[in-house]
Amino acid sequence: ALQGVAGGIEDLAEQRLLRLEGRARGALADMLRFVNATPVGDWTGGALAQAQATGAADLSLALTIPLPDPAAATVRGSVQLAGNDLHLRPDVPVLAALRGRVDFTERGLTVQPL
Repeated sequence: ALQGVAGGIEDLAEQRLLRLEGRARGALADMLRFVNATPVGDWTGGALAQAQATGAADLSLALTIPLPDPAAATVRGSVQLAGNDLHLRPDVPVLAALRGRVDFTERGLTVQPL
């Protein structure tokens, strides 16, 4: 479950941007299911649709949604991995004991090792 969720609409008269930020700690497998059930799954081209994972992870997430054009929403976030196993697809070997941070936006991701 998300924690510390904060948000609001800045400058309702002009830009009308809904901004939301939150954090979560939980099973990485649940986070993958969330990604695949949201527009983020589409933004990644379904790259994580078959992914399976073990262990807990920490998530930070920020969304900016222009109210006149919600399709132009942006996302910024990171997932902190602490020894998780990740199996992206059946034809790819398991990535074991991953440690580091995955930073992402609607445009891509970067991996920061510990």
